[in-house]
Amino acid sequence: MESLNDKKVFGKEWWKDFLIDFLWVLAGCVCNAYAVVDILLPYGLASGGLNGVAVLINLAVPIDIAVILYGLTGIIVLLAWIFLGFGEVRKVLMVSIISPATIFIFEQVELPLLDEDDILLASIFCGIFYGLATACVFHRGYSFGSTDTLAKVLRKKVWPHISQTRIMTAMNAAIIITCAFTMGKNIALYALITQFISTETIELILHGLRKKMVQIVIITDKHQMICDHIINKMNRGVSINHVKGGYTGEDRTELRFLCTTREEVEFRRFLKEMDPDAFVTVIYVEDVWGNGFNSLEPAQDE
Repeated sequence: MESLNDKKVFGKEWWKDFLIDFLWVLAGCVCNAYAVVDILLPYGLASGGLNGVAVLINLAVPIDIAVILYGLTGIIVLLAWIFLGFGEVRKVLMVSIISPATIFIFEQVELPLLDEDDILLASIFCGIFYGLATACVFHRGYSFGSTDTLAKVLRKKVWPHISQTRIMTAMNAAIIITCAFTMGKNIALYALITQFISTETIELILHGLRKKMVQIVIITDKHQMICDHIINKMNRGVSINHVKGGYTGEDRTELRFLCTTREEVEFRRFLKEMDPDAFVTVIYVEDVWGNGFNSLEPAQDE
């Protein structure tokens, strides 16, 4: 039975996938570095997430931002390895190495965005570049290892009854509130604008105007491993049906489950490695009701 490790390591296909991953991650890290070095810091702005924490630490202790980010991401990678396993570490390891390095490189050059000091425009464009950065990284199934990864750890070990989204929102809110006390209320309000623009940019790039929920139907011979991933990794329920091919007359297994469009992006990457021959249909859902679902919200957010 084929697994994720059956692909030849360091073979042609492995190197091709790795190079594509690297280029997308690098593009995301470049956008993030530009947002931090050439917009966030020069205009005295703040944000949520790991960058916001790094800015607050930098205000208290005059240590280079890149060094602070290496330390913070190192801690998060260690926590992810201990509590979530290597699968989650894999999503953040490449980014946690490249991102601080690109910030260090951008610190050596000046690439100003605006001709005049317009803090509102700066906060908007900071959000746009953050959104571009995150979308590039999410597109290949990776993560910046910021409050999203920390929220997964806290949900698993501390607050299993609270959704990851709500934990992450609370952490970002706490960071921005801290900015209000240390950098002023106006800066905190600009940080909210940056956060909002960033979120909307991510959604627009990854999902366009599509619905937030999808139904995924998979016909596969490797239903056991895929079911295990859906139930244990994605925390989703899945229906199993037995179907017969009209052309071949062969009995096959059909899996059917609901998830968010962001989870769909990550699932596509998993399925490409697990069973590239699977037949998949994605149906965008207008609305969802039922046990564990409230309108278009994910089941784990209840």
